[in-house]
Amino acid sequence: MNGPAIRVRIGLWLAALTLTCITAEAAAGEVVSRLTAWSDTLPIDPRVIVEIDRYERDEDSPFGDAYAVGLATGVRRLVFESVRNALERPVERGHEPLIEVTFMEAGFAGRALQATASGPEAEFENSTVRTECVAFLESRDITPAEALQIYADPAFRMETRSKIKRIWMDDGLDCVETEGVRIVMSPTLYCSRVDEFHDSTMAAQHSQAVSSKGGDGYQAVYFKESLKTFVKVPGGIVFHYINFYRGGGLGGVQKRVGKGKIVESEKRVMEEFAKRLIPESPPTE
Repeated sequence: MNGPAIRVRIGLWLAALTLTCITAEAAAGEVVSRLTAWSDTLPIDPRVIVEIDRYERDEDSPFGDAYAVGLATGVRRLVFESVRNALERPVERGHEPLIEVTFMEAGFAGRALQATASGPEAEFENSTVRTECVAFLESRDITPAEALQIYADPAFRMETRSKIKRIWMDDGLDCVETEGVRIVMSPTLYCSRVDEFHDSTMAAQHSQAVSSKGGDGYQAVYFKESLKTFVKVPGGIVFHYINFYRGGGLGGVQKRVGKGKIVESEKRVMEEFAKRLIPESPPTE
């Protein structure tokens, strides 16, 4: 079972989801099929395993054999299951976009990992944060690829996520340095491998953190994997975002405060993103 989740309904600048604006079942199935085929081409970068194993050394808590590989494999399955479920499930009229933040519990990535209620594996999983956002955003003549370009643009990311200090490319990796959040976390500095998929009706961006700086005032990022999906539908774009993150350990206070901070951040991003998808009307004479 997952931990308690926060669901926040966003009213500003986001249109209500209705049955008429979501892809039909057959069309959703085609999108899911293409996503699944693409996911099969995405390897788990070996550097992801190295970062998970850093936790063993930092905390002097050895994992079981092949645990890091099993965790990364299990989370990869959950990431793509999440977007498939979001695209396939029926949406009732009046349903609004939501943000969900969950602190996971031991065993969330698959019982095959045999994580118990105690021990280093459980401690690692209990502080893993899952963030999901689903939204229908009105737009005029914006393709999924253009929507992804807007969302992933470094200037947009820095404008909407106030804690990002800088973004740069390093040997093909997307690198981010963040400021700390009082009470919640120290600054972070990590780099991710990013892969993208584009076709006429869908665009997706997959990211997996492959290195991070720990110590010297920085909080280690032991694991981070995310997927952003943009699907063209009549009247706009269906947007789905899923992120799994495991940084330094979080206590009870940090978790409670952290949930609110994540929600505030994602809400701000979605409101500004919705504005960017609707071009300003030309001035009338």
